Amino acid sequence: MKAILYILLLAIGTSQALGQAHIIKQRARELSDQNNARQGITPNAPTAPTRATPPSPQPAAPPQPMFASPEQLRQHDISTLKAEVARVEPGVAIDQTWTGQLTKNLTTAARGTVKPSAKTTSQLAGNLGAALGQARLTAANQAQMAEDMVAILNCGGVAADQTQSRITSVQATLQRGGVERKLAVAVANDLKAVAAEIQQPGAKR
Repeated sequence: MKAILYILLLAIGTSQALGQAHIIKQRARELSDQNNARQGITPNAPTAPTRATPPSPQPAAPPQPMFASPEQLRQHDISTLKAEVARVEPGVAIDQTWTGQLTKNLTTAARGTVKPSAKTTSQLAGNLGAALGQARLTAANQAQMAEDMVAILNCGGVAADQTQSRITSVQATLQRGGVERKLAVAVANDLKAVAAEIQQPGAKR
C-alpha cells in the first residue's frame, strides 16, 4: 500500500515538474517575442511545408507548312544546283556519283507537268560536269547559272526567245569561266533539247 502511494506521489511530482518546465519555456518564448517586437523584429512564424512547383509546359513548336510556295521551291532548286556546281573543282575529273546526283536534281527541279527525259538530263549532267572541270567560276557566276538552268527546266508556257536568252547566258558564263567553246556549246545544245521536250511534250522522246 505504501509502495503504491509512493509511486502516485512520484508521478504527481514528475507531472508537476514537467508542467512547470513547459510553463517556464512558454514564458521565456513570450518574453523573447516581446523583446523582438520592441526592436522591430518580426517573431518567427511556423514555416509551412513547401510544395514542389510543377514544371510549366513547354510552348508547342509552330506547325510546319505542309506545302512550300512556288517561289520557295524555285529558290530551293537554285540553291541545290548551285551547290552541285560548286562541288566540281577545276582540273578534277567528275565521277558517276556526282553525275547521277546532278541528273536527279535536274529532274526534281523541273516542277512542271512535263519533265525532260532521263536520257536528256543525263547527257546534260555529263557535259556540264566536263565543262565545269575546265571552269573557274565565282559564286555569283554559279548562282546565275543555277538560276538560268532552273528557268529552262520550267520553261513550259514561256516564250521561246526568253528560254533561248537563258541558254545563251549559261553558255556565256561557261566560256567566260575558261571553258572551251566546243564544250560550252555542247551544254547549250543539251539545254535546248531539254527545253524542246518540255515545250513540245508530243515530240518523240
